[in-house]
Amino acid sequence: MSTFKPEWAVRSLRLEIDAGYQELKSMTGIYYLIKQREIQWFLLAVNILGTVYGFYWYNFQLTRTPPVLRLFVPDSPMASLFFCIALAGIIAHRRLRAF
Repeated sequence: MSTFKPEWAVRSLRLEIDAGYQELKSMTGIYYLIKQREIQWFLLAVNILGTVYGFYWYNFQLTRTPPVLRLFVPDSPMASLFFCIALAGIIAHRRLRAF
């Protein structure tokens, strides 16, 4: 008993496999780029500057928010601050227990 596979189904499957392979290749390239020390330092510097400016920009909103709730303010610079802390840990090759 032979199985019948329409040509369009075979072509569709090949396209899906090729698309998955291309996506894997691009992710490998991104992973290689992110592992570069210079890129990590650049990301850290840019995010520190963005965090400082974010605290300046949201100062009006953050001063009126109770201190307990500041962590939950949407679009707060706290998220980029936590990213800076995590990125500094990656650069220093330290595993932070909080993360």
